[in-house]
Amino acid sequence: MRRAYWRLKYDSEVVAKLYQMRERGIAVRAAIRELSFQREPWTGSLVTGELGGWYELVVHGCFVGFERSTDLQDAGEPTLKILYVIEILE
Repeated sequence: MRRAYWRLKYDSEVVAKLYQMRERGIAVRAAIRELSFQREPWTGSLVTGELGGWYELVVHGCFVGFERSTDLQDAGEPTLKILYVIEILE
């Protein structure tokens, strides 16, 4: 079994969006889950946000935004917060 480096914490709007996307949402969720197995998941990501602490990936035709959690409740375990999933219009 592979080692997970990160715990994932999803925004409630992300969860709703993934359910709304149905089968495509399953593929996007699987790609997001792969972030937890990477030592440095921001490698290859675009840096976004004014302070540069947000990262963005393009996964299965969607933008996925995430950041390293700085919440006190997450201090004991490295956590990534999944902030948004936006479908790219074709």
